[in-house]
Amino acid sequence: DRASGQVHYGRVPAGSVVVAGSLPAADGSHSLYAAIIVKQVDAKTRAKTSINELLRSA
Repeated sequence: DRASGQVHYGRVPAGSVVVAGSLPAADGSHSLYAAIIVKQVDAKTRAKTSINELLRSA
């Protein structure tokens, strides 16, 4: 979770906005792919995505 620095394993919390990213190894030798939580959904995000829901239901 980019905002809190918390790392979740196995699941993404409901209401999360996620992008693809990577996490570096402790020794810096490599990185692993990860889902990065950039924020939690709010009313503004829901308003922007509501058009997608309308189009899918048509």
